[in-house]
Amino acid sequence: MHSKYDIYKRLPEDRLLWVNRVAGLDDARQLVAALQSVSFDHYLVYDFRERMIVEVFAPSSHINQLAA
Repeated sequence: MHSKYDIYKRLPEDRLLWVNRVAGLDDARQLVAALQSVSFDHYLVYDFRERMIVEVFAPSSHINQLAA
């Protein structure tokens, strides 16, 4: 079974805005890359099955970091 990944945009005051759900991690990375190509926002990828944040995309670098 494939995991589902929710993508969230970080808002001021550490609030989160749900953006979309995709089927795979590669799909999540591609969508965040597309979103960051038009705006420099901070995004999180949440693994629905594992119930944890699996990647953080910083607004300044377009380089993702694996969440610890």
